[in-house]
Amino acid sequence: LEARRRGTSVYFADRVVPMLPESISNGVCSLQPNDDKRAFSALITLDTTGAIQSYQFAKSVIRSRVRGVYGEVNALFDGTADAEIRAKYAPVADTLSAARELAQILRRRAAQRGYMEFQTIESKFTLDADGKCIDVAPRTTGEAEQLIEHLMLTANEAAARLAQSHNLPFVYRTHAAPAPERLIELRKSLELMGFHADFSPEATPLELAALLRQARETPHSEDVSHRLLRAMAKAKYLPDPVGHYGLALADYCHFTSPIRRYADLAVHRILTDVAAGV
Repeated sequence: LEARRRGTSVYFADRVVPMLPESISNGVCSLQPNDDKRAFSALITLDTTGAIQSYQFAKSVIRSRVRGVYGEVNALFDGTADAEIRAKYAPVADTLSAARELAQILRRRAAQRGYMEFQTIESKFTLDADGKCIDVAPRTTGEAEQLIEHLMLTANEAAARLAQSHNLPFVYRTHAAPAPERLIELRKSLELMGFHADFSPEATPLELAALLRQARETPHSEDVSHRLLRAMAKAKYLPDPVGHYGLALADYCHFTSPIRRYADLAVHRILTDVAAGV
């Protein structure tokens, strides 16, 4: 009941207010290394292009080998990791390499369908002992974050496909196409900035993704991303599978974060019944 009231975990600069009780979110549901944990696994078969061929959702038990840190994995990927980091990840080196290769395939597939990679910078706040902000710096992300993102997108897509194929009462994550008048305004502003913005008021995700790629090689990359984001409709949770424009996906839901988002928890409950044959 408390989780439903909160809806999500809330993240501040120096703390997290969890959606679920801390004994659950940081205890029984945390991925502590070398400890058996109950899980709900999305078992997905892909072809060599990253297209989903089949999927199964099953209750499982997993044993995490290493508590991963994005910065450390990025250092492994770019060759700057020291001996201590390389030793820490040695038990999962082969798996991590395979996941990296798969994520690259999924990222290429996403680009081909019109997935939009916005160039935005989040801020990282440094607080002193009294909780006052003493510094603000850009929060950098790298290949490790993209790896997790594309694996999660695939699991979310498979969950939505399962729901649609079974005609389940469900919670889809949806995103409508931008309003034509907003795209007309966007096109005018981009042309004043010197961009070749020839997309129509009914632009496809592929057209707008091409615009972002065009802007990426210019000093205006973040500005273009910001303007395009402002032109977009707001994503919504709906019971109907109307698709996700920004991700260029026909089927999409939130499945991968049931500890911090109530929508994902609701999806887990629904798919648990399916897995149990209810």
